[in-house]
Amino acid sequence: MKFDLTFTITAVIAVCALIVPVLTTLINNHYQVRLKQLELENRHQEDLINHKRDLFKALDIL
Repeated sequence: MKFDLTFTITAVIAVCALIVPVLTTLINNHYQVRLKQLELENRHQEDLINHKRDLFKALDIL
């Protein structure tokens, strides 16, 4: 059985053309989810700090 080099190269390029965008999308989505989690944690901390500040102001401690 003889392999034609042009067909083999074409097949490899076609497979890569299908796999690479999928991998790129998966990696991008993974980091977007991590970024969103960090943003939500930051927002939660800011809300907690503001709430504590408001409590101290209400008690006239500051």
